[in-house]
This record gives sequence, structure tokens and C-alpha cells, in this order.
Amino acid sequence: MSAQLDLHATLRKYSYDHAFLCTFNFQPEFFENYCLEQFESLETNNGISVIMDGLELDRLLAGDASDWPLKANIRYFLHGVRPRGRFHPKLFLLASKTRGLLVVGSANLTRSGLTRNAELVQSFSFESEKMEAALSLFQAARSFLGEVAKLWPSTELSQRLPNIAQEASRLRIPVIADTHAGAWRTVCFAERRESSSILSFPCLSQAA
Repeated sequence: MSAQLDLHATLRKYSYDHAFLCTFNFQPEFFENYCLEQFESLETNNGISVIMDGLELDRLLAGDASDWPLKANIRYFLHGVRPRGRFHPKLFLLASKTRGLLVVGSANLTRSGLTRNAELVQSFSFESEKMEAALSLFQAARSFLGEVAKLWPSTELSQRLPNIAQEASRLRIPVIADTHAGAWRTVCFAERRESSSILSFPCLSQAA
């Protein structure tokens, strides 16, 4: 039986310079008033990007003003992704010059996703020249984010992605091994509304 992951402890453990957080749902009040203040990984991080489903972002902005993202594009960058179906990956990639954290699973960036729900989540860590067994997964995640930026462009996102590769040089992308590409086909997908096909990594398609 797999050990239970304390995601809060994991996100409190180290500080990072970059964070790319993919989510379907997003709860700005919880993120801005709790996550940014309580998690060491985000508290002093000035390179945070939240990438969420575009229809969910529209719904959020059409709702009550008390639920609006008040610190978006000031304290962190917020980007809505608009595939033909829904954008559904839950992936957190955090990195500094020598250290990284990758979290993949079912948890959205919401209070219930991070504090109450029973979620399936796996975390991976790397430290340059000390703990690099999962490094190719980090590189695959960085490549996935690059494909997202190409398909649903944002000037800000396209500027931030090269920064993480420059400052965290171990995340520069080599040819991805087939085994890890297969893993990402399973993990990073969004269902089409009209069929059971999936938006897969690394073979993302604008038609998806």
C-alpha cells in the first residue's frame, strides 16, 4: 500500500523561484490568502503561473466579486486555456537553480482539493548532482508546459518558460524517453466533448 502524502508539508518544505501550477478549478481566495502565505514554496516565489481551464475562468469572473482573483497578474500570472473540451491536468512544477518539486494527481488548486478531498497524488523531487532519478519526468513536464504555451499562446507564459530553463539548467529538455512519454499520455489529458479521444503528451494537437 502506498504511503499517504502530506502535500501541505511537501509544499512548505523548500522555497523555489519558479512555479507552474495547472488546475481545472481554481479558488483565488484560498490561493491568495492561504497558499501564498503558508507554503514556503510559494511565499517568496516571484515566478508563479497558474494555468487553468478557460471556461472555469469565465465562470469565476462572471460570479460574485468576492470570489474574483484580486492578486492575479500582480502577485502571480493567471492564464486560461481553451481547448475544444476542457483543460483538466493537475500538475505542479516548482524549481530553483538546484532543486525541483513535481506534483501530479487529481487535486485541483482549491481548498477542498488541497485540504479536504481524498485525492490521488504523487510527488517527485530532484536536487542537482544528489537526487536526479526523476529528472527526466521534470523535463517531460517542462516540455508539456511548452506545448500548452504553443497551443494556447500567452506572451507572459512564453517569457516565463525560458526563464525556468535558463535558471534551472537541469530542466532543459532532451529527447524524452518513450517510457516517460507514455506516462504523460496517461497523466496529462483532456477529454473531448464529442469523442473519447484524449489530448495526449507529447503529441498535443490544436484540433483536440
